[in-house]
Amino acid sequence: RLPEEYLDDITLLLNNAGLAAGFGGVAEYDLADLDLMMDTNVKGLAACCRSFVPGMIRRKKGHVINISSIAGKQAYPMGAFYCASKHAVEAITNSLRAELVATPLRVTTISPGWVNDGTEFSKVRFKGDADRVEKVYEGFQPLSADDVA
Repeated sequence: RLPEEYLDDITLLLNNAGLAAGFGGVAEYDLADLDLMMDTNVKGLAACCRSFVPGMIRRKKGHVINISSIAGKQAYPMGAFYCASKHAVEAITNSLRAELVATPLRVTTISPGWVNDGTEFSKVRFKGDADRVEKVYEGFQPLSADDVA
């Protein structure tokens, strides 16, 4: 828990949880990877909103930006649970936006496509297996972290 003085002047919350743990079909997915992803991508976002949004509401000033993914809009094979976590980000963002519509606060979602350079996204997903990482991006040019920024 952060000390209250850290929460007093926060006007921008950028939730950038983007952990992809594991890759596989629904029937054989590693439940430890699923828990880690949901804890990071969904519960982490919820905890940050719960910590910072009340102060923004009191001050009538603030902007919440949640980083989602195109995976939060359209699921793909072997990625059901990462996609589910990003669908949750989309749902939470839309709900929060509706909850705050009568306030001056803003709520935004950024949903980038495939990103490689400048991130460890696929390296983490494939537990450091460089060959698997490179195969993910064969045949197209993914975004870089700078493109998203």
